Amino acid sequence: MSVGVTLFGFQIEDPDDFIFKLSIAVGSIMVTLFYLYYRMGVSASTEKDEDGIITVGLTGGIACGKSSVNQFFEECGAVIINADKLGHEAYTPCKQQLIDTFGDDIINNTMPYGIDRGVLRDIVFKDKTAMTKLENILWPKIREMIIEAINIEREKEKARKVRYAKYKDVRDKSGVKVVIVEAAVLVKAKWVDIFDKIIQVATDREIARERLMKRNKIEFSDADRRLNAQNDFQEKIDLIADHTILNNGTEEELKVKIVDVYSRLVDKKPL
Repeated sequence: MSVGVTLFGFQIEDPDDFIFKLSIAVGSIMVTLFYLYYRMGVSASTEKDEDGIITVGLTGGIACGKSSVNQFFEECGAVIINADKLGHEAYTPCKQQLIDTFGDDIINNTMPYGIDRGVLRDIVFKDKTAMTKLENILWPKIREMIIEAINIEREKEKARKVRYAKYKDVRDKSGVKVVIVEAAVLVKAKWVDIFDKIIQVATDREIARERLMKRNKIEFSDADRRLNAQNDFQEKIDLIADHTILNNGTEEELKVKIVDVYSRLVDKKPL
C-alpha cells in the first residue's frame, strides 16, 4: 500500500501511480525532442542537397597540370575560384598585421597591395618560423574569402532557380552548379571541411620532373628537390581525396577525363 508524500509543497496520495505517469510524460517529451532534432537535421541536410550547388576542392602537387584541369572544367561549365589569387587579395586586409610581424622593409606602396612580396618571400623562405607566421596570418583570411566566394555563387544559383520557377511547363535539366576551388595548400591549411568533394590531380614523378624542368628552366637536381619537398603533403591528399585524376597523357586524354568527372558531379553520380 502506497503512502502519501509531499513533493514541492503538493500532496501526492499515490506515489507509485505518480511515478508511473511521470515516466510516461518524460518519455513522451524525450521522444518529441528527438523527433524535432531529427527533423531539423533532415531539413538542414535537404537544404544543402537542394541548393543546386556542389563545391569541389581541387588540389595536387607541383607540375601535375592543375591549370589544364581547371581550363577544361571551366569549358564544361564549372565556376573556377583560384585560392592563390584570393591569397594575393588577402594582403590588403592583412597588410598592417604583416607589417607588424615582418617589419617596415616589406612596405612598398608602388607595388600591388602595398607589400613587396619579393622581400617578404626572402624572409619566410629562409626561416620556417617566419613562414608559419605568414601562413597563420593569411590562411584564415583566405578561408573566409573562399567561403564568401562560394556563397556568392550559391546565391546566384538560388536566384536563377527562382527565375526558372516562373516557367511551370519547362523542366530544369541543368543539374547542379559545380564550383571548383583550386588550392594547392588545401590539406595543410585545413580547408577540407569547406567542400563537398575533394579531387586531386596527380602525375608520375618522372613526368612531373620533366614538366617542372621545362616550365621553370631548372636543373634535374633542383626539380627533384622541389618534388621531394611535397612527399608528406602528397600522402595526406591520398588519404582524403574522393577522386584522383591521373594526368600522364595528352591534353585530349585529360579533357575526356574531365568531361566524365564533370558529368558525374552535375548528375550527382559517384566519382
